[in-house]
Amino acid sequence: DSVTRYFVAALRPDGCEGDRIETKVEVANLLETFGVIQAQQACKSGSVLLQASTSIPNGTFKWYNSSTAQTPIAEGQEFLINNLPSSRDYYVSFTSNTGCESSRVPVTASVIEFNPSVEVSLEKPIVCAGERHILSAIETPGAVTYEWFDSADSSSPIATGNRMITNSLASTSDYYLRAVNALGCFSNRVKVTAPVSSGINPSTVNFSSTSICREGEATLQPVNGLPTSTYRWYASMDDSMPVHEGSIFTTGSLSTSTKFYVAAIDSYGCESTLRKEVSVQVTSYAEPVIQVPGDGSLKSNFTAGNSWYLNGALLPNETSQFLNVKESGDYSLKVDFQGCSEFSGAVNITTLITGIEDSSYEYTVYPNPVSEILQIRVKDSTPIMRAYLVNSNGAKVAEIQMNKNLDEWSGEIDLRQASKGLYIIQLNAGERLVAHKIIVK
Repeated sequence: DSVTRYFVAALRPDGCEGDRIETKVEVANLLETFGVIQAQQACKSGSVLLQASTSIPNGTFKWYNSSTAQTPIAEGQEFLINNLPSSRDYYVSFTSNTGCESSRVPVTASVIEFNPSVEVSLEKPIVCAGERHILSAIETPGAVTYEWFDSADSSSPIATGNRMITNSLASTSDYYLRAVNALGCFSNRVKVTAPVSSGINPSTVNFSSTSICREGEATLQPVNGLPTSTYRWYASMDDSMPVHEGSIFTTGSLSTSTKFYVAAIDSYGCESTLRKEVSVQVTSYAEPVIQVPGDGSLKSNFTAGNSWYLNGALLPNETSQFLNVKESGDYSLKVDFQGCSEFSGAVNITTLITGIEDSSYEYTVYPNPVSEILQIRVKDSTPIMRAYLVNSNGAKVAEIQMNKNLDEWSGEIDLRQASKGLYIIQLNAGERLVAHKIIVK
């Protein structure tokens, strides 16, 4: 600062000068009286606060956007700049209360350009519906952390850090990631797609239609193909454990109509959320059986659909429920029922003439071959009847208890524990002896 002394006197109209009075003029260097606080670095599109101070008690700071601008853009000790796109200089001056304005001082509003390329890796290229994705940010220069969002414009991140585990996903979902530096500046958001497979819809697949007569296994398999590796078969629509996995499914023995539910597995191992119903139709009916009433006839347990055979040859016109036996041999029965055909086991009928003109000796041994219970029927009025099981070496293995009812003898023997092979049923009525071969299977 500098001070200049001046003296002033009044001059009268007559030319007389009065006493002189001293006057001082002080010139202040305003630039030496205020300072500028350099602004901190800010993020792009962030806010920057510029500040200035002075020891002069009165006066005004004026802020300009250039060194030559005529009009200030702001006044005051502080100047807040919002949404600054890049670094630039502003200018500030101080005007005293006497109206003196200092020279302008440049102030730099510094903006950090932080917009690195952000990349993400997925632990799996695709997951199945109901599973989670694990997303990882690849290291970005300058980043100190990462923020994950569930939309492009959401304001609050759903997770922070370089790794995020999603919730269970029902379908393909998009996420967004940005990097954040130490100043809190963040990059643009990058979209991350988390692919989800819901499997292949099996409704477009046709499966072999299967019908079973009475009881048996069914083989189910696709008729038209899908780009799939395999199928899973379930006993119900909502079972969690499959009964089989594979393109071809052979069921166990079925005696009633049964439904199965199949899901398709795609090349990623993902199972379809939808299942297709595949039915096995079973025609239920009783097993054909030949009954031996003991009156010289055979009886089917079906009232209709019968065809009788003797020694494997069809007996013409014999289609009723009953068949009159006229000769010895192996009799069998075929029953047709609602599109199904099934043979009974064979029954061996032997009629032996004793040599006495007015009497005959008739007997029936069935079934033959036998695996469980062997039945014996003898049409004879003799007071004594014995029956034996004889093995192939001629040794008697067991005696069969025979019971008489009127003029018929009957007996049975359980052969489930017997060794497989050839045996002989020996019937003895007094002097009459019959030997009949059977096969235990």
